[in-house]
Amino acid sequence: MTRQQAPIRNTRKKRGRPLTTRMAEEERGAIKKQIEDACNSLPEFYKDAFAEAGESKYTGFKQPSDVETVKSAFVHFFSGTRPLPKPYWKVLENLLSISDGTPKSLLETPTGSPRTARPALSEPARQLAYTFYMDMTNRKVALPIDWDNDTLSDIYASWKTFFDNSVALLKHFPVKQAVEARSVIQLLQEVLHQVLRPHLTRWQAAYRRWHDTHNPRKEFRKLRPQDVQRHYPQFTALRSDFEATQTKVTDYARKLESLIYAKE
Repeated sequence: MTRQQAPIRNTRKKRGRPLTTRMAEEERGAIKKQIEDACNSLPEFYKDAFAEAGESKYTGFKQPSDVETVKSAFVHFFSGTRPLPKPYWKVLENLLSISDGTPKSLLETPTGSPRTARPALSEPARQLAYTFYMDMTNRKVALPIDWDNDTLSDIYASWKTFFDNSVALLKHFPVKQAVEARSVIQLLQEVLHQVLRPHLTRWQAAYRRWHDTHNPRKEFRKLRPQDVQRHYPQFTALRSDFEATQTKVTDYARKLESLIYAKE
C-alpha cells in the first residue's frame, strides 16, 4: 500500500490586516455618509483632506503628493479592501470629528441641535480670506506661469503689487475682529512670509540686476523678452524654485477656498 500524502498547506501569511479585524461594512458606510453630508460630496472632501494632510503637524508619514493619493486611500477603505492608514484617521478627526474608526455625529450636537461640519468663520474673517484669495488666484501668484509667453519681469512686478496689497489689507483689518480672524490672518502671513518671501529674496533682485544689464545688449536685441530670460545663467534653478513656490501657493489657495465656501 502506498502511504497517503498529507495535503499541502499554504503557510504564507496573508498580507494586510486580517479581515476579521477590519471595520464592519455598515460602519464604513456610516462614515462615508457623514462625510458626504458634511462636505457635500466625496470629491470636495478629498480636496479638503489633501490640504489638511499637507500641514506640517502631520509628521511620521509620507504626505500625499496629490488629491488622487488621498482619494485612493479612502476608496480602498470604503470598499473594505484595505484599512485606512492611521494618519488619515487624524485627518478625519481634525476635519470631521471622526477618530479611531468610531464615527461621531457630524450633524447634531449632544443636545440634538444642528451644527456645521467645521467652525464657521465670522463674516469679516471670511471677507478677509475672500479678498486675499481673489487677488492671489487672479494673478500669476497662483495662476501657473506660461514660460513661452510670460515674462519674469512682469510677474515679479505683479508679485510685489500683491505683496504690498496684502500687507495693507492686514494692517487695516479692524483689530477688534482680529481675534476671530486669527486663523485666517496666520494663514495669509504664511503665504507671504514662508512661501513667497524666500523665493523673492533669493531670486528677484539678482534676476532684475542681470536683466537690466543684459537686455540692451546687441546679441539680445532681436530676441523676444521670453527668450532673453532663458539666457539667465541660473534660469533652470530659478524656474524649478518658482514652480515649487507656485505649487505651495496653490495648496494655500485650496485651504482658503475650503474656509470661504465651507458648508454653513
